[in-house]
Amino acid sequence: MPTCYSRTDVTSVAIPATGHLHAKEDGHVSEDGTRMAITCDACEPHLLAMGWKHNAAMVELTPDEKRASEDAESQTRPYMLELAKAMADAARGQALAARTAV
Repeated sequence: MPTCYSRTDVTSVAIPATGHLHAKEDGHVSEDGTRMAITCDACEPHLLAMGWKHNAAMVELTPDEKRASEDAESQTRPYMLELAKAMADAARGQALAARTAV
């Protein structure tokens, strides 16, 4: 039975077609505890039709998660550029040393 995962802001879901109500507080939680995770053969096709995914990593981020991800990326960008420059300088230095050693 495959598991379906929701966005982190979902805390419960009712599936009218099956009459099932699944809630985070009832233990329907992913292993990392961040999102709902439902394993229910009857509800699976309905959950997938609602945008739930079989892989938690494929679930769309909430607006807050997107903002946090963008903030983290913008904070690390200067360091990544500095690292790329240092690596390029080191490669140029190695190439120069190889040419002069011949």
